[in-house]
Amino acid sequence: MEMGFLSKESDVYSFGVVLFEILCGRLCYEYHNHELTKILVPEWRRCYDENRLDEIILPGLKEQMHPGSLKSFSAIAYQCVMRDHEERPTMGEVVEELEFSLEQQVILVSFCF
Repeated sequence: MEMGFLSKESDVYSFGVVLFEILCGRLCYEYHNHELTKILVPEWRRCYDENRLDEIILPGLKEQMHPGSLKSFSAIAYQCVMRDHEERPTMGEVVEELEFSLEQQVILVSFCF
C-alpha cells in the first residue's frame, strides 16, 4: 500500500482496501517466491475511473447484487482509497453509504422471495 502516518484517514484507506478485497475476492497484493510483486490498489482505482469494474469484480458477485447496491458499495470503496487523504470520506460517511448499499440489497432479496 502507500506509506505514511497512521491517522483516521489512513484507517479509512485501509477499510477501503478491505472493501475492494471483498468486491474482487482477492487480497490487495500479489507475492511471487515470497516477494511482494504487485500492489493492486492503483489498478482497482484505474478500473473504477475507467468504468471497467467488471474486469476486477469477483465472478458471480455482480449477479447476486442489486445494481444500485453494487454501485454504491464500489463507490465508497473507491472514495476510501483516494490518494489525497483530504478527499476520503469520514468513517461516519462510510457507514451511511454502506447502510444505503445494504438497504438496496435487502430490497432485492425481499423482492426475490
